[in-house]
Amino acid sequence: MTSVRESLRRLIQGVQEPEENRSEFAYKINWTSVVRGWDQERQGKMSVILKEAVEGIELEANQLERRYHIPELDTEVHSGLSLRVLMEVLEVFE
Repeated sequence: MTSVRESLRRLIQGVQEPEENRSEFAYKINWTSVVRGWDQERQGKMSVILKEAVEGIELEANQLERRYHIPELDTEVHSGLSLRVLMEVLEVFE
């Protein structure tokens, strides 16, 4: 986690976080919000489904290109980074 002092220094000096870090942070915020709304049964079920789905494909942790659809998750197509972050969030909730 970045300290307030470091954040201000970067803001003043114009230092930008790498795009991947910002995307990953945004995905973490989004998926944490989504997973909080799930009961423990759904969290466990989705954790198993995601692990099985990812084992069956070569998950490329791309930031924005949406390639992967997990029907049990939702109707959306997700990026590899998004699904990887979702798996991390689910592990934290276990």
